[in-house]
Amino acid sequence: MGLRKVTIDKTACIEEMLPDYLAVCLSGMPGMGRKTAVRMLLDKHPEVNAVFCSVEEIEDGSAVNRREAHKTNWYLVRKPEGCCYPESNDGFWNFVRRMPKEDRILVAVDGLIPESFLELVWSGVMAVVIPETFWFTEAETYRYLKECRSELRYREVYYLTGGWAGCIAMMVRLEKQLTDRWTAWELSSRYEIRKYIQSQILDILPEDELRMLRERSAFPSLNEELVSILWENPGKDLEERLFVRGAMVYSPENNSWNVQPALRMAMDEYTSPELCMKAIAWYEEKGQIQDALTCCWYLHDYRKYTECLIRNYDKIPFLHYERAGSAGGDRNIPELFYLDWMERFLHQDAGGMEELRAQITELARAAVEAGADRERVSEICLNIAYTDPKLSTSEWMELLREKTEPGQRIRLYFMLGESVSYLSGLRDLSELFSCGKSERAEYRRLWEERLSSVNQIPYHLAELEYEFQTDGAMVKRGGRRLEVLPEIHRDAPWQVRLGMMYLAYLIADEKDGNENVRKYIRELADTLEKEENPVCRWNVRALYYLAEAKWGEKEGLMKWIRETGGDIENESGKTRFYMAAEVKINLYLGNYARAGDILQLLVPYFENGHSWRWLSESLFQRAIVEKEKGETGQALKTVAESLAAANPYRYVRIYTGYGRRGAELLEEYRKWIEKTETSYHQSKKKYKYGSVLRMPVPDWVDYIVRKAGRQKKYYLDLQEEQQNIYRVEKLTVTEQMVLQYLEKGYSNARISETMNIKLPTVKTHIYNIYKKLGVTTRIQAVQKVRELGLL
Repeated sequence: MGLRKVTIDKTACIEEMLPDYLAVCLSGMPGMGRKTAVRMLLDKHPEVNAVFCSVEEIEDGSAVNRREAHKTNWYLVRKPEGCCYPESNDGFWNFVRRMPKEDRILVAVDGLIPESFLELVWSGVMAVVIPETFWFTEAETYRYLKECRSELRYREVYYLTGGWAGCIAMMVRLEKQLTDRWTAWELSSRYEIRKYIQSQILDILPEDELRMLRERSAFPSLNEELVSILWENPGKDLEERLFVRGAMVYSPENNSWNVQPALRMAMDEYTSPELCMKAIAWYEEKGQIQDALTCCWYLHDYRKYTECLIRNYDKIPFLHYERAGSAGGDRNIPELFYLDWMERFLHQDAGGMEELRAQITELARAAVEAGADRERVSEICLNIAYTDPKLSTSEWMELLREKTEPGQRIRLYFMLGESVSYLSGLRDLSELFSCGKSERAEYRRLWEERLSSVNQIPYHLAELEYEFQTDGAMVKRGGRRLEVLPEIHRDAPWQVRLGMMYLAYLIADEKDGNENVRKYIRELADTLEKEENPVCRWNVRALYYLAEAKWGEKEGLMKWIRETGGDIENESGKTRFYMAAEVKINLYLGNYARAGDILQLLVPYFENGHSWRWLSESLFQRAIVEKEKGETGQALKTVAESLAAANPYRYVRIYTGYGRRGAELLEEYRKWIEKTETSYHQSKKKYKYGSVLRMPVPDWVDYIVRKAGRQKKYYLDLQEEQQNIYRVEKLTVTEQMVLQYLEKGYSNARISETMNIKLPTVKTHIYNIYKKLGVTTRIQAVQKVRELGLL
């Protein structure tokens, strides 16, 4: 597929406006994607005659002479030279009065709406599509890169461009021409990118607006307080004009604004270093570390950037940052050594971790001798050990006992990582709870005595999850409802709120009070979706749609799959939990091939990271996929692998959420093991053990099988109605309904009336169906889906 044929549909807003307004004004700067949107709009409406005309032809009315009778005509008005529109709107008014009522005018302006158009807007004749409408979202940037088969990292591209379509397309075109692999950061500094932004976008701005953009480009976020610190004259009028053009972006969630990221790529150093240093100090004081790093990077002063890394080393690993030049001598600094370790840990670079592992003891000794704070060095070393997969959790607890004193509370910087589970975040803590009562109490005492207060709620959440996963007494006493969750302040760190949301998702089952759990999850999701951290946003989205799956909300599930493209992504895109959630959703929808593809990436990752809880469930999911492929013998062996991984910790609930297919597979495994292991029957006795931890393995397996059998009725089996949907191109539920009406021979108008949706929306659905099925007519679409068994 040619790059020019890869498009993201941004026409929905225009479609909604066309029925109600005689004219639509597309506002924004060059390269935003307005021409592409209009082209896609025309493709969707082959019944429309496009009249390309000038402003003068609208003014004198001659454009109407080129309309086609008995057809809807759209007058696509070219921008005049220098965007100089008439000072009077009389010509437009006269044209609108003469224009047949079904015709429409589409006109583009570079940001500022001409004053002559304002009366048309105020009177309701003209609608305005604002610049933000055309920017790609995170998911759309992701999809565009995947369709272009680009190797650029999704996060970097979106972070650098802010979704500016022209800049993203330019990066991809350059990437395809270059023989070496370039990162998005490296491409952003190339002449071609900078020249494109300068000549096509910035050069059209008046000098005073361009000057303000340049002086504000170094600051990734601004608000009234920071602006008052940096400048005596805030220049509100100039800022307002830049907002209207789309050159500056306002974020209502945190009441801040910034220069559109794409434009910063072409900005020369303009802001004074003194102002940057003031802003960096302010960002750090407010806890906006990503903004502080970005502002430091703008200075091109590696020393100051490194100092910022050192000051904030414990907050950085999951942010966007560059470590250029950090090799060699910088590794002697414990804080930078920690960042090096975390980078290798997150990429599962076993060789790199082994290299650093051999240096830790000598580094700590040298740092203390050089005057570094002994307790801080010890804390950094213990944080490195916390993520080291070569150490078991019990070994790490012994290390904590050896390296600290009673009352010396060290802080674990990260426990959740890219997960949502404190039980199995950066480290799997199941060992702390799967032991005997006295040993478990000793672990708890040691944790409470030697670790910071910020690590106590995470420990409690991990323990609660373990109790839930094993049907423990602590959860049974609480009735598996919201009362078992600890109270948290609404301003608690997002990691704690995300962990709470995950636990609420786990306890949302068939019991009474389920509606309260749903409300609790939705409220948390609303707040967490506004967090700046991309790890948080990806995981919240995945967790929310998992909850939708549990509640049987099919429309939401399919919207999620459609938004993400259903593709597989690595560390530069989706988090591992997001991918794990996709597996569960695809199994729920009967999409076994795609679930199997994701599991090929996840199983080795969880195995290498010793994430026993996630590994056990992923192996069981793989067994379900194998069973559905007809590989029953292999599926039973994989169930055995899963249970072997789970055996030391005796998880139960990870096996009971897969409906009829999961329950049948477990029952088949039990029959298979009874035939192959003679000792199985001999060891089974009917005792009340009180805990799965005290059960012999056969009784534990029986317990899981019985539990899965009881739970299967609460998990809807959608395979019958959904099994083929995503094997074409992920048709949505609404598109399936439209297909059914197309099969019956309904007209667009009748479909609109029957489904109670607008006529342009029907046309959009039909356009998407054609595109996904690779057809051009209704007859072809109906024939194709019949062949595939979708109708």
